[in-house]
Amino acid sequence: MPFTANDASFEVSGLAPTDTKAEVLDLNYKGDAIGAVNYSSIAYTIDADAIAGFKYGNYEVTIKKSTLTMQKAPLIITAVGSEKTYDGTPASKSEFSFNVEGLVNGETPDMLGTPSYSGAAVTQYNASTHKFSVIFPNNDVTNNYSIKYNEGSYVIHKKQIMVTVVSGLNKIYDGYTPALNSFDFTVDGLIPGETKNNLGTPKYTGAATTAVNAGIYQLSIDPNGFSGTTYARNYEIISVSGTFEITKRDITVQVVNGSMTYNGQKPQFGVSNFTITNLASTDRITDFGYEFSGAATENINVGTRELIVTLSDKITGGLSNGIMSNYNIVSSTSGTYAITPRSLTIKVNDINKVYNGLPVASNEYSVQYIGIVDGDAEKLGNIKYSGTEATVNVGAYTIYATIENPTDVCDNYNISYINGYLGITQKKLVIVVQDTSKTYDGTYDAPAFTV
Repeated sequence: MPFTANDASFEVSGLAPTDTKAEVLDLNYKGDAIGAVNYSSIAYTIDADAIAGFKYGNYEVTIKKSTLTMQKAPLIITAVGSEKTYDGTPASKSEFSFNVEGLVNGETPDMLGTPSYSGAAVTQYNASTHKFSVIFPNNDVTNNYSIKYNEGSYVIHKKQIMVTVVSGLNKIYDGYTPALNSFDFTVDGLIPGETKNNLGTPKYTGAATTAVNAGIYQLSIDPNGFSGTTYARNYEIISVSGTFEITKRDITVQVVNGSMTYNGQKPQFGVSNFTITNLASTDRITDFGYEFSGAATENINVGTRELIVTLSDKITGGLSNGIMSNYNIVSSTSGTYAITPRSLTIKVNDINKVYNGLPVASNEYSVQYIGIVDGDAEKLGNIKYSGTEATVNVGAYTIYATIENPTDVCDNYNISYINGYLGITQKKLVIVVQDTSKTYDGTYDAPAFTV
């Protein structure tokens, strides 16, 4: 409202005690204060002309000017925000508004001018509560107010999306936990222009993340576990679990053909007698239990026989290591194991004797068995000696030996012979001529002797 003469007043000093202000004068106000409306940093002037009363003539009147200080009116302008669901764009300015408290003189908010907005809400598009401010330009209306601006808030709500683990993925057992790139997921509800890659790296949880052995395992995604980008914070993520499978690894088992020299005992078999192809690098052939079967496991005699191996879990301290659950045996091939003949040399012992006119007695012949297995000598058969059966005279002779009626045990040997030597030396003979005497009778008598 403009300042009018009715808003002005005056005081009089020096009146006689019997007089009143109204009896002396009234004032006709003038000056730039009259009709003033707007705030000014310079005070307005209030001046006046006297309107004489019936006692005016009794005074020498001096009218002193005064001033009008126009104060700014208090005005509170509060920014009023709105809200929306994340769509990848900042708020539109049309979504901002304001409240005004304190306008006077019939003035309305649209008289304040065109507002401008500033603050995070003007540029930010991520889900959060963003502050912003409103400000009006200086004009004839706003200049009359002492304005207090209050910030407002604009809320961008998270958009709900569904993250689903892709089930049915798998890897072949390799003795290690699955790599993160073994897993995958799909997303429903992303805003246009964004893909699941924008969410960053997911944090997978569940048994599948630590599983090593073959099997089907539960797999989930931590809704709050995406890392590497800031996009995920714009979404309220609903996580749908899935499964991941570690499939059995195909292996091939092959018996290694082998042999041993006959030793009179059953062969002993171990991990050197078979191979496993395509084992995981973390596993060893010694991690398996195994059992051999076939004719090769039961026979001690020379021959080539089938050998079969059967794998199983290894038992240690009564506990199974369960390794077979990780493997699928696509083929298991038997092999052969041969027991080869042992070299046996039968050496005839030499015989030395002094001539006695008799042949060597049968119990004087003997042999040595070089390379024979303990206990087999008696099983080979009888030794037949030849070459010296009737020999009695002094000389050197060869003794031959062969096995008469050889038994099956002989089949376990490659037998060779070393002949013996029979040496018959001369027997010592002493001849003594006997002393004698006779009376001459003209004849000759041959001397006598003893042996």
